[in-house]
Amino acid sequence: MGSMVHAWLLDEFKNQDALDTMTLYHLGTGGKCLRGQLALAEAQAHGLDPTCAKHWAVACELLHNATLIHDDIQDNDPLRRGQTSLWKKFGIPQAINVGDYLIFRSFQIVARLNEPKLIVHFAQTSELLVRGQCDELLANQPDLQKSSLWENYLSMVTNKTGALFQLPIHGVHILKNIAWTPDVEKAWLEFGVAYQIFDDLRDYLGLKQQGQKQKDFAERRVNAVVAYLSLNPKNQGLLDEYLAPKSKIHANPKNFLSLFQTTVEEQRVLHCLQELASHRLKYFCEQTHPETQKIMMKFLLTALPIDEVRNHVVVQV
Repeated sequence: MGSMVHAWLLDEFKNQDALDTMTLYHLGTGGKCLRGQLALAEAQAHGLDPTCAKHWAVACELLHNATLIHDDIQDNDPLRRGQTSLWKKFGIPQAINVGDYLIFRSFQIVARLNEPKLIVHFAQTSELLVRGQCDELLANQPDLQKSSLWENYLSMVTNKTGALFQLPIHGVHILKNIAWTPDVEKAWLEFGVAYQIFDDLRDYLGLKQQGQKQKDFAERRVNAVVAYLSLNPKNQGLLDEYLAPKSKIHANPKNFLSLFQTTVEEQRVLHCLQELASHRLKYFCEQTHPETQKIMMKFLLTALPIDEVRNHVVVQV
């Protein structure tokens, strides 16, 4: 199903101009087209017209890829799925153009479905994604209240990650005029938080793609591990130094990293985060369709191959 969605994406960009060439380069980095798969699976489950399902799957994937291009710029990531990222190959200005291009194309495709409520929801979700990305950048400001880091983190990943997971499912419900309950909404947002926590743990454990080991910590970004430390007032000084401007960072970063890791171990931060993420996955499985669960848990097994995820997935599938 993922390869079919990917082929549809490529078919959208047949012009021999610079924008399409750069877009095809980015799409050539691969990916599972998970959001498109979710749209198709939900569409099939509820008998949505295949052409409508195709358009909706492609729109969701284009919006997702737009966010990836902009994320790579803002995070200064030179690689995307093992390939030179778009901004690194073609420059930041052109990468911004391609990201914007995919956003506008995605709205054109949604318009083909001729459903005003869907267009509104697509726009509202797009706004949430931008707010989540803005909050992520604000989280690294040295003057941010450390006591609110965890709440800010949860809000950020709910908007940035959770909203994009629920979008394909919610859209099908709108197209088929099916009730969208608060429990289902919460389930998808909780899945997004769980996924992001596990992804942050992978970074901390050095399990990200080659060349980006512990990149979040090298760049002193706020992620789940850092945010969770803020719940303990004793960690105020550690967080002050972690978030300090580069000009004021400790003269011996190795000593600081050792102190940071020791604190994480002593306070069992990784274990606590795994428990929180697993609790959210359990809620997700209680509220969603079994076929949808299979897609998402298979995704977790391949995207987040660490023991804690694998053990949970084995139990749930």
